[in-house]
Amino acid sequence: MSARLPRHHIIKRLVGAGGLYSQADLAVALRSRGVEVTQATLSRDLTELGILKGPDGYVLPGEVNASTRPDLLRVLRDTLVSVEVGGTIVVLKTAPGQASGLGVAIDSSPNDPSLRGALGTIAGDDCLFIATRDARSATKIAAALGESAGLPQRASRDTTRTAAHR
Repeated sequence: MSARLPRHHIIKRLVGAGGLYSQADLAVALRSRGVEVTQATLSRDLTELGILKGPDGYVLPGEVNASTRPDLLRVLRDTLVSVEVGGTIVVLKTAPGQASGLGVAIDSSPNDPSLRGALGTIAGDDCLFIATRDARSATKIAAALGESAGLPQRASRDTTRTAAHR
């Protein structure tokens, strides 16, 4: 019998109990229960189980609700390092391990006016992409999120041109 299903069951119990903030924490907890796992396998398990990482640690799918939903403004201020726009994509850089939590906060705030035009998010470890309807939406979302996080405003390319170049 595959060790995957029993391991998944143990992971769900551990995450459900709370207090796990990193894959290293989870690997130690698994090891204490006699389960040895590589980082690659653990990462794959978390993805297969739909487990999300928020500002309060790992959360089981379906447990992100009104009582556990992170406050977008708080998460932005705590984790956002930089914001860039590439066409219709907003690229958010975060502290290591924080992109998923920021993605949860953004996905949990669909009615936030600063996110008007956002279609969805994809998160890695320290980078989050927001797909937008159009380039104008991307620019507005990036500016709003950067301002909310207290990041310094950067001049757009159009405003840095001199009159002679126009």
